[in-house]
Amino acid sequence: MRLFFLRNKTKIFRLLYCLVISFLVLMICSKNSFLYPFNNWVDENAFFTVGKGMMNGLVPYKDLFEQKGPILYLIYGLGYLITNQSFLGVFIIECLLQSICLFYAYKIIKLFIDEKYAFLILPIMFATICTCNSFAHGGSAEEICFPFFMISLYYFLNYLKNKEMNSKIIFINGFLAGIIFLIKYNLCGFWLSWMMFIFFDYMFQKKFKEGFKYCFIFLFGMGIPFLLFS
Repeated sequence: MRLFFLRNKTKIFRLLYCLVISFLVLMICSKNSFLYPFNNWVDENAFFTVGKGMMNGLVPYKDLFEQKGPILYLIYGLGYLITNQSFLGVFIIECLLQSICLFYAYKIIKLFIDEKYAFLILPIMFATICTCNSFAHGGSAEEICFPFFMISLYYFLNYLKNKEMNSKIIFINGFLAGIIFLIKYNLCGFWLSWMMFIFFDYMFQKKFKEGFKYCFIFLFGMGIPFLLFS
């Protein structure tokens, strides 16, 4: 354990830094925070109700109906298991997800500028996002999807800059696309464009075998979440 910590202490520090930023900003900006008596947003309460129902044996779209995807309700169901009388559990999950988002935002910034500036930009960037008009309550489907966008955006920009691509990266991004489809399917356009760009770039390079192989790997990764929820 000590050896693992010593080898990864820099990465652990970055993750903790992102977690602290996420916690401090969301504590103020998200109505799921313990600073707010309750979250009065209608959609948030609907998500929580369906998630609570799932954890108590009810079947979404049969016993309870709401128009978003099952993974969103699963996330709210996990929040319900943490604290079933408030949105505090959802707030904890929010903080963890946005920590991942910030970590990959840090990696994106570091692709283009020095690392020390990335640490200064992160809190400003995240505070700006969380205080804009579209971030009115916290806990929206788009907010839940934000970390997945940031992960795929990092891989995309890293490919543009360093031409780093392999089957593992393609599979991960296909898997993320599947998760997004099962949260809010109309956000999947980003991943469609993501994979189309990679495919056509390989076609222009006359790497036909790799291009078609990556398409199948992407679709396979995308299918995994559907198998888990079938």
